[in-house]
Amino acid sequence: MENLTIRAQSGQHYRQPGIRVEKRIVSYTVVSRASKPIIRRRRVVLSPQNNFPNDEYPWEQPQDTEKPQRLEKCQETEKPQRFEKCQEPEKPQRFEQYQQTEKPQRFQQCKETEKPQRFEQCLEYGQSQRFKQSQQYGQYQQKQHSVRQQRRNYQQQQQQQQQQQQRQKYPNRQYEELDQQPYGRELEAEPDNDEELEALEHLPDRVLMFNKRDPVSVLMEYGQTREVKISFTDVSRSGPHHASRFHTAAIVDGETHVLAMGTSKKNAKKAAAIMALRTMYDRGMIRLGQANDHVNIEMKAMDAQDPMSHSTKIMQAARRMLEVAEETQFINYSKDKVLAAIVLERRGKYTVAGLGTGNRCIQYQNMAADGSRIIHSHAEVIARRAFKRFALRELCSYTGTEKHPLFTRSRHTGLIKLHDDIKVHLYISRPPCGDAAAFPTITNFPNRMRAIRKQGQLRTIIDDGEGAIPTDFPLPANANGKERLRVMTCSDKILRWNGVGIQGALLSNFMDPIYLNSLVIGSHTGDQRGHVPRAISGRLKCGRLHEVLMKPFRICSPEIVYPPCSDNYAITKSKQYCITWSEGDPDAEVIDAVTGAVAMEPTDNSPASRVSKRALLGLFRTACDNLNARNLVTLTYTEAKQSARAYQRTKRSVEDHLLSCGFGQWLKLQESYGTDNFEEHEKLG
Repeated sequence: MENLTIRAQSGQHYRQPGIRVEKRIVSYTVVSRASKPIIRRRRVVLSPQNNFPNDEYPWEQPQDTEKPQRLEKCQETEKPQRFEKCQEPEKPQRFEQYQQTEKPQRFQQCKETEKPQRFEQCLEYGQSQRFKQSQQYGQYQQKQHSVRQQRRNYQQQQQQQQQQQQRQKYPNRQYEELDQQPYGRELEAEPDNDEELEALEHLPDRVLMFNKRDPVSVLMEYGQTREVKISFTDVSRSGPHHASRFHTAAIVDGETHVLAMGTSKKNAKKAAAIMALRTMYDRGMIRLGQANDHVNIEMKAMDAQDPMSHSTKIMQAARRMLEVAEETQFINYSKDKVLAAIVLERRGKYTVAGLGTGNRCIQYQNMAADGSRIIHSHAEVIARRAFKRFALRELCSYTGTEKHPLFTRSRHTGLIKLHDDIKVHLYISRPPCGDAAAFPTITNFPNRMRAIRKQGQLRTIIDDGEGAIPTDFPLPANANGKERLRVMTCSDKILRWNGVGIQGALLSNFMDPIYLNSLVIGSHTGDQRGHVPRAISGRLKCGRLHEVLMKPFRICSPEIVYPPCSDNYAITKSKQYCITWSEGDPDAEVIDAVTGAVAMEPTDNSPASRVSKRALLGLFRTACDNLNARNLVTLTYTEAKQSARAYQRTKRSVEDHLLSCGFGQWLKLQESYGTDNFEEHEKLG
């Protein structure tokens, strides 16, 4: 008998049915070895000492009756029938049918009919389709080439019309011709005529910072800094598979630009970014050339609806010109910046002659004695340099025989001067650094008394830090042992401009001094309004300086005005990049204040700025040729400055006056570092 398991309700297992049961069993289940329970339950009651009845085991009945019947049925009836069906009738029939009929028919059809037909169709259809695609693609290329040529011709016509309008408006002005040839970086010839290469040849180097920077990253940076959405259309494909072309276009702030094409999806996206940058740059150049006229029209319309104050008009003109100038540069954009602009006013019309942004200085290790580096890159200084560039360029077209829109001859000195009805205004978005901004509101009386004793001191800023330090305060060396560069603050420089003029030494060889009529400050904090008059002109009025100065030089006290609506630009951190532009420039220029040159990557071979001393000296020599001053053409930069003797004499008088009044010593970069010796090309430090 097999060993079976009896499962009791109590959970105990018993191997032999004949053992003594220790507990009362109410019911049980018989389980076979295959773990397939046969549900046969009986309710028995056994005493603890009794065994199961002999020869009466309930689990023997299924083995004797049910299983043999099923096995016999399966062996005798079901299996033979299936086996016979499978062996005798089905297999031979299918095998014979497959061998005799199906295979030969299919083989003959494939060999005789299908294969030749498919081969002929493939040859004929493939050749015809490729020929049609080749013809269509050739026509498409010709159409695209004609569209691009029409677009270039239209842009050239627009530029020529703009130049003709400017020449008719100012006939005596000398204009810089834009190079019609590709003025981007030169590219080697590629085997395929990709539109990306053609677009790259017409993209200005200044857009990509004079290096091979990815145009897609430049466009995405433009969208991020301006808070503008940048995307690309779905890439489509044309042409045969062996010479496919992909097409896409850039979408900038909802505007879809020109469709570009490339040999791959990556090249098509790159070409689309280039075309978008080129379109925006050309549009910005056209708008910048007409910006001053448009600004006056806009202000006239705004003034008719809501009358604006004089200072508000000057501020709006400066702010609007900066916005238009920034449309021509896409990298290193900063929303928070200090802005300064020199605005000329004549008969109710405002012209921004030069503007600049920034509040940083060059580092000492980046200085050079060849005049290619800008040392002081604060907004006021950059704006004055841009104005000097504008004035020198105007002198290049001045003849003296015809009426000029800006200049005329002085009856007293015989030099060139501005027309009497032209007013010069300086706009600054916040008070200049130095004595004008060094004293916030102080409530503590002892500290206030100490601050009062230091008011009026000449101060300097250092290259690797911020703040204004008095010139008589000794400055220790840098952490690396190198000397720190010290530059006079903007408050002190504006103070000197009110004594000698804003025209500088080079222009003083031909012109009378140019003085400011007003100083417009966009915003201020604390009691800075009480310190600004002393800082920019009050220190010149004490003493006897007015008796020393000789005409046409004088002490200028410009009107200080604060617009009713203050400038909302708040500076949280100094930015290293600054922007400069002057009337007549095709686009804005971005300067890296740390290196003192044009912002580019890498910075080792950065080109000189167009407002650097070297560039201004080149314009000065051109003006000398135009004004027949041959004796000044061969002079160096230092000699050209020293040749303006009246200017140099007045400048020394101002500096001596400040020293005698106890305001401190004026620190000169030329004496300390030799920054005006252009014969030396080695870097300092």
